[in-house]
Amino acid sequence: MKPTYKRRHYFIDGKFQGQHVFNSYVLALIVIVLFVGLFSFFTSDALTIVYTKSDLQLERTPLILLKKILLIAWILLIPGGIWITLRTILVSHRMAGPLFKLEKTMDEMCQGKIGEKIYLRQKDHCKDLAEKINALNTLYAEKISDISLLAQQIEESAHGTEDPEVKLQKIEALSKNLQQSARFFTVVNDQ
Repeated sequence: MKPTYKRRHYFIDGKFQGQHVFNSYVLALIVIVLFVGLFSFFTSDALTIVYTKSDLQLERTPLILLKKILLIAWILLIPGGIWITLRTILVSHRMAGPLFKLEKTMDEMCQGKIGEKIYLRQKDHCKDLAEKINALNTLYAEKISDISLLAQQIEESAHGTEDPEVKLQKIEALSKNLQQSARFFTVVNDQ
């Protein structure tokens, strides 16, 4: 059964997640600036009449509406920016958490701890990679257990009290099995 975890930290990798929040906010700002620029460009040859508090104004559309557009842009940018920030933190958390677990598991494998499973939450990303690492981890654990068992059997046979010829035949058979198990692994030398 999968263990249930309740995450308490939403910033697992501050640099990774902070970069995503910043990029999302900058993207929103670029969209607003682009909108204002395109609106100004396409309405540059139009005139607008504005009647505000007994004041009648006739000017080019971009100039007269620029204050209103910028006001609306800031009204949208601040709550929208907060929403973008929270949403980006949540989405990046679904990436940073699994990446942290995958990295931690790989570190443990490098230190010789083989066979531990990676459990991810339902909405986490990188599930396919975690499943492949789990399969690799399980396979390595099985193969290494087989090799260890065969080595132990060889040692027990060598120290046994049987006839030397029987001992030798047993050791040779176990040695062949050990070699066959070890042949599963292919060592690639890049030198």
